[in-house]
Amino acid sequence: MWLIFLLIRVLTLDDAIELALQNNKELLAEREKIYERRYEAIEARGNLFPQIKFDAGYVRLSAVPEMHFMVPIYTKMPIAIRDPITGQIIAVTDSIPIFTGMKEQVVSMGKRDNYSIGVSISQPIFTWGKLYRGCEIAKIGLEIEKQLYAQKEATLKLQVKQTFFQALLTKEMVMVAQKAYEEREDYLRVVECQYANGEIPEINLLQAKCELLEARQQLIAAQNNYELILNALKNIIGVPITEEIEPKGELRYDTTAITLDEALQLALKNRAEVKVLELSKQASTKALEIARASNKPNLILMGSYEYQRPYHYFEDKWGKTWNITVALSWPIFDGLKTYAQIRKAEHALKATELSLKQVVDAIKLEVQQYYLKMRETEKQLTVARENLKLAEQTYEMAQTQYKEGIISDTKYREIRLMVDKARLHYLQALAEFNIAKAGLEKAVGEAL
Repeated sequence: MWLIFLLIRVLTLDDAIELALQNNKELLAEREKIYERRYEAIEARGNLFPQIKFDAGYVRLSAVPEMHFMVPIYTKMPIAIRDPITGQIIAVTDSIPIFTGMKEQVVSMGKRDNYSIGVSISQPIFTWGKLYRGCEIAKIGLEIEKQLYAQKEATLKLQVKQTFFQALLTKEMVMVAQKAYEEREDYLRVVECQYANGEIPEINLLQAKCELLEARQQLIAAQNNYELILNALKNIIGVPITEEIEPKGELRYDTTAITLDEALQLALKNRAEVKVLELSKQASTKALEIARASNKPNLILMGSYEYQRPYHYFEDKWGKTWNITVALSWPIFDGLKTYAQIRKAEHALKATELSLKQVVDAIKLEVQQYYLKMRETEKQLTVARENLKLAEQTYEMAQTQYKEGIISDTKYREIRLMVDKARLHYLQALAEFNIAKAGLEKAVGEAL
């Protein structure tokens, strides 16, 4: 017996919510999207800073380009000076270059082995605010994802609360059915004694036995319904279907004095759906500003420093070069691309504004429905509590009067059935109130 008890996991409402937040796959996936948006924001911010690159390379040419051309050939030799009359050599000059022919000259345009090491840097100086607005959109995207996570979290919590309250209700209904069955057993024993003493006819005994079997059927149905609700709760909180759990807690009546106007104000202030669309509106406004700046000039600063060999193609040694560039880019005509981007962004902004109005109206309707439902179940609960109190008092009196023979068997069974119905109605009203209140808390975005 103790081993079975130890194998059952007892869960409070807070425990169930915590398990659901830890195990729900959809919520875990939404959490990963938050990290994704966070790094997208970091990536967008990186565009504002200088982009520095290091490059190194080695190139070996299969053949070095060559330049072929013809050059004159000069030979140094002395020239004899002759007497113009006698023709005899009278002197010899020093050796001087004399053209003696042509030859082919080959010049290599580079070297077979080429090495380079360099660093380059580029920095946007002015982009008409496009990069800065891109960073802001990325930040807004991160906040939107956080609100979407909060929205899914609130929905999941509501599902857990609703199912948990249903589990508490069905658990109480099992206890009510068990008590009714035990009362039928006690009643059958009384009837059997009366029949044995010849005080009542056999038909009364048969009716008592039928009522006991009917109570047994109701108990089995209540137990089965309880198991089904527990399985639904396991599915929501991510507990294996084979694991035994038992909800711990009680259905309580904790009223709230909030008015409908106060609930509406809280909902418009807290609801993630409103925050998501307000943030989306901001992002759409930034996107429109980026579209309007698409055809504006951009100014970029670039520079590079390179260490290479061969130096200047011909010198087989290491040498350095550097350059700085300031570049201005101004789109003059882009085939109406910018015009289309602006119109597209304008319509996206308009759609977001309309969606925001629609969501606000839907939230107001949701708050009103949950609020009225809570007040309705609150009134029903008051009536059900008073009815149960009167029914229990009546049943106590009926038990005494039946044993004394003051009331008939038929009247006693009617009163007993009335008490069972009053208990069930009270429990159902209590559960419906807690479910409606949980729905109102989700609708307004905070606990009440």
